[in-house]
Amino acid sequence: MSGQAVTQTMQWASRIPMVEDKEKSKVAGKIRWTTLPFAGWVPGRKVGMAANDGWCIGIPKASKHQKEAFDFAVWCVTKDKQARFTSEFQVPPTRRSVFDRPDLHQKFIWLPVMKVQLENAYDFPIIPEWSEILEKVGAEIHAGWSGQYPMAKALERSNELVTQLLKERKYPVGTWKGPKLPWEG
Repeated sequence: MSGQAVTQTMQWASRIPMVEDKEKSKVAGKIRWTTLPFAGWVPGRKVGMAANDGWCIGIPKASKHQKEAFDFAVWCVTKDKQARFTSEFQVPPTRRSVFDRPDLHQKFIWLPVMKVQLENAYDFPIIPEWSEILEKVGAEIHAGWSGQYPMAKALERSNELVTQLLKERKYPVGTWKGPKLPWEG
């Protein structure tokens, strides 16, 4: 956003509007958005596969206002509200119909690209340990980036820590057999 570096990077969908904000970003309007180029990893896939951690509104079981929270969630995801949030606040929509609006495509060049990428997303595993996994992997990757040890070692350590955690929690680690990985369909 500072305009001081030329780079190719992957971005969380929620970061794109900040980069395109003409009041806050020096590179707004100078960026081009495309899908991830990792399509070759999955035979038959036309665009790269993204990791999708999802967008959601959760209501705690212990909430004393569950009905009000549910009503708020319903209000937030109506077509009109999602279109308004996208148009006025550059919030990535949660409704497919908002991604398909040509008037928003003209205003936000990133919206059609985001739609294609989300259609080719692999959802993070829905397991209770996911936050622990992200914490462990994140710490190791940052250690590699900061030069504490080589990145290859950071990746190896990440794999070891995640494998150990999953084995401790009785997941069948290393038992996959078949011609394709689970996300390859």
